[in-house]
Amino acid sequence: MEAFMRMEKLEHCAKILFYASMLEDRKAPVALTQSEIAKLGSSD
Repeated sequence: MEAFMRMEKLEHCAKILFYASMLEDRKAPVALTQSEIAKLGSSD
């Protein structure tokens, strides 16, 4: 179940990044910060 919840969280973040990249002016890349990546790996 924990792995499923992590995948759900990752999918949610991926959708946010996808929509943000579509809405931005494409001058700066949209990416997760190191702390956000670390949070995805944590079991909170």
